[in-house]
Amino acid sequence: LLRSYCKFTDSRCCCCNMAATTTGVSVRGLYRHLLRASRLAFAGDKALLTASRERIRQGFDDNATETDAKKLAKAFKLGKQTAAILEQNVLQARLNDQGNYDLQFTERTPLLDNATVNHEKLAKDLA
Repeated sequence: LLRSYCKFTDSRCCCCNMAATTTGVSVRGLYRHLLRASRLAFAGDKALLTASRERIRQGFDDNATETDAKKLAKAFKLGKQTAAILEQNVLQARLNDQGNYDLQFTERTPLLDNATVNHEKLAKDLA
């Protein structure tokens, strides 16, 4: 499945090589999850979408030959956190006819009220 995304056709491809291993199934799933999250977060913005896909690919290529389990676990955790941020915290704003920006919320955007803000900590940070 990932072969269509791969720029390598030999053993240098991290996702195709890892896909055969037990953890590779998770790596492939994470790769696809990140691509999906970036597609949703940057829909309609070709430049950002292209840059995010290149960065995702580079991140996987950088770890293609990594064998240290701790470093791989750290990279995997970072990928999962990045996908969550893209899905939940990245919003697009579009200019409306009145000259204001409308935020484009998705079904995954958590909507919180002001009661969740720690006003004491905020006051200390601003002081």
